[in-house]
Amino acid sequence: MGSIGRTQSALRKRLRDNTLAPLGFKRAYTADYRRPHLQRGACVARMLEAEITIQGEIGIQAMALEPDIVDRVRADFRPAETPIALDELTASGRTGRIARCIVLAARGSLQRLRELIGMADRDYRDVIVAGEYDAMYRVRDLRVSFLIASPDDFWIAETAVTADKRGFRLTALDSRPATVGPFDYTCDRSEGRATFSKDTSAVTIQKHNRRWSICATRNDLRPFGLDAAFDDEVRFRIQLDYYLSTK
Repeated sequence: MGSIGRTQSALRKRLRDNTLAPLGFKRAYTADYRRPHLQRGACVARMLEAEITIQGEIGIQAMALEPDIVDRVRADFRPAETPIALDELTASGRTGRIARCIVLAARGSLQRLRELIGMADRDYRDVIVAGEYDAMYRVRDLRVSFLIASPDDFWIAETAVTADKRGFRLTALDSRPATVGPFDYTCDRSEGRATFSKDTSAVTIQKHNRRWSICATRNDLRPFGLDAAFDDEVRFRIQLDYYLSTK
């Protein structure tokens, strides 16, 4: 058995033990909008890269809920049930993506919230499907925000993850159809503006004609290599991370 075969065998065992989500082997659970079909070697590499994130989802600890989740609970649930829903969700130890999926799929029902918390304890991937999928199609991305609420908003998803790691929350999003192709993937079909906030700081990012930029003066952006628009989204996110680290 080759090295890839041995790696896959070990990963499959961990999948059976519920210690690693089946990213790549089951397309329904992959967040990669650009490659619908992963080659075997790339699939294994992608699974390994996801391990730390997935294990973090599995390790349950009592943590404070993110502000947008608290706001969504208050908006969705009746006032008399809101404190109960917040207490039970907090006690479950679920935060971030899983908590957002639970709240959205509960749709204001306390009983459904409890069912989803139990579902997350058995297999959190089922909760992701309940919150982000319609049949077998992914229709929203709840990793860092409720605002990425349709495939039209997927253009900002990976950049939103980069900003969230620096404590910048997505607070406003305006998506529109892209005018410049190719349109091979879902995230290529839209563009727009997104605003991220942290304390008193706010950063607005724009994607226009497949080019990425920050809406600020060039003099402010020049030290971070962001004074010109980027054709390469990955390079843009690297420079954006550097810029946000100073805020």
